[in-house]
Amino acid sequence: MSAEGTLGDDICEYLSITRVERAALDEAVRDARLELQAEQRKQLRREDAKDGVLKFTISSFPEKGTAEKEKLLTRIGATLGAERSLLFMRVGKESLKSSFLNFGASETSISIRPQTRGVANERVYETYISSGRSSRLFETPGIPQLLSGVIELE
Repeated sequence: MSAEGTLGDDICEYLSITRVERAALDEAVRDARLELQAEQRKQLRREDAKDGVLKFTISSFPEKGTAEKEKLLTRIGATLGAERSLLFMRVGKESLKSSFLNFGASETSISIRPQTRGVANERVYETYISSGRSSRLFETPGIPQLLSGVIELE
């Protein structure tokens, strides 16, 4: 999965995914992301900032997350068929879990530290996300795409 939540060229080539199939899969991923982000916003708690670090927690929502995951997997299966969807899941399982913050199966902790970098004092955000057994660190000029639609800084 790309940072924007679309399929990467490599998996499309590996599974011989057509343009039409890719568009259908990207739409399925987008729809799942929107549904999960709505639930993440409901479960979001903001903690007091300490030393300039913004902290957030998204409570788990395993029932809703599992339902959305099943809907997504059904759409993947309908688009790719049984054999290619099985291969898709073997190759992309961890990427999907990470891209969807473990589908709400576990609590997610988020720490955001605004920084200035370089001669031009450009604003960047160091964002640490921990969900289940997965942790990721981002350094981006804004909120990582993974959290857009869930967390607003301004």
